[in-house]
Amino acid sequence: MVTPDGTVSNSFGIIVQPVVTAITPNFAAVGASDVTITATGAGFVSTDVLVISQSNTRLNLLTTNISATTLTAVVPPAMLVQAVQATIFVSDTAAGDVFSRELPFTIGRPPAITSLNPASAIAGGPSFTLVVWGSGFLPGAAVQWDGAPLPTAFVSDTQLTASVAAVLIAVQRTVGTAVTVPGGISNTVIFDIRLPTPFTATAGVVNAASGLPSIAPGSLISIYGVDLAAGSGAAGSIPLPTSLNETSVTINGVLAPLLFTSPTQINAQVPFETPVGNATLVAVVAGQKSAAVTFNVTATGPGVLMQPQSNHAVAQNYSDWSVNAPQNAAAPGQYVVVYLTGQGLVDNPVATGAAPPASPPSVPLAAAQAKIGGSAADIQFLGLAPGLVGVSQMNLLIPVVGAGEQLLEVSIGGVAANTSTLSVQAQ
Repeated sequence: MVTPDGTVSNSFGIIVQPVVTAITPNFAAVGASDVTITATGAGFVSTDVLVISQSNTRLNLLTTNISATTLTAVVPPAMLVQAVQATIFVSDTAAGDVFSRELPFTIGRPPAITSLNPASAIAGGPSFTLVVWGSGFLPGAAVQWDGAPLPTAFVSDTQLTASVAAVLIAVQRTVGTAVTVPGGISNTVIFDIRLPTPFTATAGVVNAASGLPSIAPGSLISIYGVDLAAGSGAAGSIPLPTSLNETSVTINGVLAPLLFTSPTQINAQVPFETPVGNATLVAVVAGQKSAAVTFNVTATGPGVLMQPQSNHAVAQNYSDWSVNAPQNAAAPGQYVVVYLTGQGLVDNPVATGAAPPASPPSVPLAAAQAKIGGSAADIQFLGLAPGLVGVSQMNLLIPVVGAGEQLLEVSIGGVAANTSTLSVQAQ
């Protein structure tokens, strides 16, 4: 102290207590091995030590002074034998009882996983979010994937979410998953990265145009199920491939040409050589076979192609080839070209999976009839559509009917197709 006249007093030592602002981590699991903690604050000196206090027991920890703001220390296993709420503080060994405020340090049960959602994934599938259910989770917990941490979000003490990248499930294998918290690790739960096991049922094999179980040799069919492919893709060339995205389909042991595959749907062509009667279908995905299913094949099974989310037939107005629609209707006396599948065998056979030529045409062996708006419509031509696999075109003369959406009825070989509509304008 200096007085106004400049006199200096005697000196008097002042002890400054260290200030602790945080302990990281502030949790250790019961039964854990050595846990290293870091104390941050201010005023730390070389003689400071971190002290753990629990159940009326205090222990000076082996402490390292990093700087005036950082100390590290090791909590030994002997202090981690039971669940208890302990505290950590800083004491200056050179200054006797000078110490900082106490901060909580929890010694608790280690985390435990009870379930994973999902519990498995298909090899080669997309990235996804893994939900981990259990107990003892804390902020800062990390989901481990074969020992490596995943990007993890803390939801609650019973739930974590983690991001699993597609590269981590690229191949078939099993993965050990666990949860780590400061000083502790959970039980390990197996996550199965599996090859897809394709499944479909008889009811899932239908005419691709009508959605009905009306199927003939050469028809386009849709196969609905699960795990039917690792991804989605369409055939890029003709003749159609018999394998697409590692997926193939056999009908009576014959490979079927594929137009499209996805995890829930396959579009294929029934081989022309498939006999009438019960047929057996098996899907194979990455070497994994589905159970065999049977479906019925009839001589004819027409299905009119329809526009998406509509019962309007896929049709073109002749001769400008505009799409038939309410705003583009055809007049009585004009022709429309309607597209369908399931016409059955033809007089000029075409190889399965191949596109027919324009000449000579391939005409169905069975007789066909058509009505528009309840009136008979003249079929000027019916045959396989050149350049298209499994599709026929029917050239129809619009009869004298009222304007608007008119019902289209088609049958081949006495088998009725699904009903659809055509747009007709006033005469």
